[in-house]
Amino acid sequence: MEDKKMNEIEEIEATEVDETQDSSNAGALLAGVIGGFIAYAVIGGAKKLRVIIEEKVAAKKLAEAAKTDKAEIDSADEDSEEN
Repeated sequence: MEDKKMNEIEEIEATEVDETQDSSNAGALLAGVIGGFIAYAVIGGAKKLRVIIEEKVAAKKLAEAAKTDKAEIDSADEDSEEN
């Protein structure tokens, strides 16, 4: 009789442990999926930010080049007027 009760107790304990492990695995899986989405969003945002910054830098370089070209043209015009 005692052996039968011990077996029943062991079965109940084993079932409780299995249920706990299943729920913790589900939590870990959910955390992994959410983390993956967050990482994907961060990477996508960083790429967009990089493109925006590159466009602004290119626009500044073009503006500086235009100013330099205009200054060179103005100085060339002044030199030709002096001669």
